[in-house]
Amino acid sequence: MKNGFGDQLREWRNLRKKSQLELALDAEISSKHIRFLETGRANPSKEMIHRLSDVLDIPFRERNLLMLGAGLSPSYCDQKIDDPAMKSVSDAIHFILKQQEPYPAILINSIWNVLRLNHSAKDLFAILFPGSFMICQNLLELIFHLDGFRKETMSHLASAVGN
Repeated sequence: MKNGFGDQLREWRNLRKKSQLELALDAEISSKHIRFLETGRANPSKEMIHRLSDVLDIPFRERNLLMLGAGLSPSYCDQKIDDPAMKSVSDAIHFILKQQEPYPAILINSIWNVLRLNHSAKDLFAILFPGSFMICQNLLELIFHLDGFRKETMSHLASAVGN
């Protein structure tokens, strides 16, 4: 995505397969205003960015980029799960993962980094893929890494087929 608000808005609108008219109707504003926002002839307010972001179902992190592109300060904080301010969220996640026992449960972020595992998931990975998390913490990279899940899965499949 490009840096300016108008370019970002156009990218999100196209990604969601909406015309300027459809976005305007859904956001209850004029299509002329959408056109002016996209071309830079009009500057959006925070409220307008929130309204358009809601209609386009834009993730909070990306909404912050829209704010910055419009020359405004971000509206949403981006805190790590282990930050002291996130203790209640962290405790809730721990509780949810624990409640999934004896089934494996994994908490990943939007880019597939493993943030937390319950005991069953740790045990399962230790048995099926020993040492795999020493390679990396990203689940997608781990799945396709030559020394990660792929190698272990291939060797397990080869031994199963050989028997």
